[in-house]
Amino acid sequence: MRTIIVISAIFCLAAMGCALPSPPAAPGTISVAPGDGQLFVYWAPVSGATSYDLAYGTENDSSQALPFGGATDATHALITGLANDTAYYVWVKAVNSAGTSGFSAPGSGTPQAGANDNRVIAAGAEFFVDGERIWMNGCNTPWDNWNDFGGSYDHSFWNDHYTALHENGVNDSRVWITCSGEVGIIIDTNGHVSGATAAHWTDLDDFFATAESTGVRVMATLMSFDHFKDTYTKYQNWRNWINSDANIESYITNYLIPFCTRYGGYSSLWAIDLTNEPDWATNTEGGTIDWARFQQFWAKASKAIHENSRILVTVGIAVIKYNSDAAGNVENKVSDAALRAQLNDLKVHLDFYSPHYYPWMELWWEIPFYVTPAAYGMDTSKPCLIGENPATGSTGHTLTQDFESAFANGWQGVQPWTSNGVDGNGGFAELTPATNEFYTNHPTLVFPN
Repeated sequence: MRTIIVISAIFCLAAMGCALPSPPAAPGTISVAPGDGQLFVYWAPVSGATSYDLAYGTENDSSQALPFGGATDATHALITGLANDTAYYVWVKAVNSAGTSGFSAPGSGTPQAGANDNRVIAAGAEFFVDGERIWMNGCNTPWDNWNDFGGSYDHSFWNDHYTALHENGVNDSRVWITCSGEVGIIIDTNGHVSGATAAHWTDLDDFFATAESTGVRVMATLMSFDHFKDTYTKYQNWRNWINSDANIESYITNYLIPFCTRYGGYSSLWAIDLTNEPDWATNTEGGTIDWARFQQFWAKASKAIHENSRILVTVGIAVIKYNSDAAGNVENKVSDAALRAQLNDLKVHLDFYSPHYYPWMELWWEIPFYVTPAAYGMDTSKPCLIGENPATGSTGHTLTQDFESAFANGWQGVQPWTSNGVDGNGGFAELTPATNEFYTNHPTLVFPN
């Protein structure tokens, strides 16, 4: 009877045109981040795979590789117990009920003493620190005094405020390094950047040391659409800057690379946001700058950051339609393809996306906390977080509800505007109930062990 049932089932599948399961394809590119005596490995999900097997070795030969652990349904793994200063190769196979794929192409990395530096990395659609997932339970602290660094910088404010934020579950603060381009950066009327003032560097030295000591990670926003507005004194300098390839390169050579090499050793500097809400400076939104000029800057800047540091890179797009390829939206102005059309190099890319939300946007787009990034047509092969939103909460919801729903829908962090009440969108009193509640519910996601 058992044989008849099996034969009948096979006949039924054949008669109905049903296909038996096939083994999955091999995983694609394997990314490896070295640590102290360990390697953090991650890869893209494989369609139809239910688990993965890892192998590693010191020779670029998968037939000599040793298995690591057992089957895992995650798309990342931490391989421990390795020798420092020794190159290792890693392979991954995908598995399902029909069989196992061949090995992926190898990834490689070399563990080094002291490399476990508490640094955030982007792995697939999530963030990790030393192999543990982290969710950015964050905020915007854009400035204490407009153009702080090289201007009216106050150590006591940043030290006291960051200490209080950390005590209230905040692990991430987005800060504007220059607000309008009038202080700190040395730029001439032609748009050539020759560096920064001594006061700018001195203030930043203190700021990043303070962030490191208080345990608050910093997303450093280097410039804003304000630089290009004619309400500020150096707007024409900055328009001349963005419209010249040579001027862009002067900024990268004389400011951006020194910024990365000077502060890239701080794990508290986890990300650089190249431009705050560039949308409002473009000629599609009432400004004067063509999107291609910003894309030229972002392409060159992302390459320079990736070559000179391990700092992650993003752009704080204001309106979701410019960060999405969904039907009805314009296009993803910061996609790999868009940036590499300006400079074709594998180091040209953003590491994650960070669009903004305010209630006026609901006329055209939904409230993002209650929608997945995929529903917006975003590239979900990278982490997506909400870079700005009112600390007073979204329409009809508390900020606490916004945080939990964002987490449930696959966003990798929320950064309310602001932690220090710079305008009418809320401040510390509105922010901290949400960050405390999220920390209470997910302590190891906020401050990984």
